[in-house]
Amino acid sequence: MRNLLSKILAPEFKLWFASSGMQLRSAIEKKSVDLVLLDVLLPGEDGVAIAKSIRARSDVPLILISGLSSSESITTGLNVGADDYVTKPFQAPILRARMINALRRAKPLTNGPAGQPRHLTINGCTIDWWSQTVTNAAGATVKLTEKELQLLAALAREMGNAVDLNILSRLLNGQEWSPLNRCLDVHICHLRKKFKVIAGNSRMIASFRGIGYALKTIQPGDLRGQPLTVSVPV
Repeated sequence: MRNLLSKILAPEFKLWFASSGMQLRSAIEKKSVDLVLLDVLLPGEDGVAIAKSIRARSDVPLILISGLSSSESITTGLNVGADDYVTKPFQAPILRARMINALRRAKPLTNGPAGQPRHLTINGCTIDWWSQTVTNAAGATVKLTEKELQLLAALAREMGNAVDLNILSRLLNGQEWSPLNRCLDVHICHLRKKFKVIAGNSRMIASFRGIGYALKTIQPGDLRGQPLTVSVPV
């Protein structure tokens, strides 16, 4: 299960694995955990007991993962304070969506995905992660889809550096990149069109053949002669 979670979540989340309930509780007390994924069937202290002890001392978002799918098992998990209950086998996009929802409910709307500030301004365009919009200096706005937002967040975290095709593909559909699967290319194309509309330039998303994509600043003169900067408001 650890290997599986590493493969499907590592591209977007910083993961840490606890070897015991005691180790997990210690990390939570130190405020170093934003969300907990907790298996129910564990050797020694079971997940429900760990969840109950966590909830007695912390409001950290908590999702139980279990092969037990009966209504009684789910009810028990939710009654001890879990925010959600995911049954095995699960689909990666569904788990990710439930994690994002749990984080959104728990955190004020001052932060963007994975700890980023809510707003990112690049080349005169402001991305608002929570309203899923990009707005230019004149106030014109375009709406982003959930997939476009996920891609943009992944590119923004590595500003100026190419993000691997496999990472972006797994983020979109949980699969390794394939030249036969045009899903990633289509979403990048849609993003570029929206940047073209709102910023007058689609080259803010650069492609590196066979490697990946990068979000980058545009050189002076490329964007209607306006000075270009990248800033992340605190």
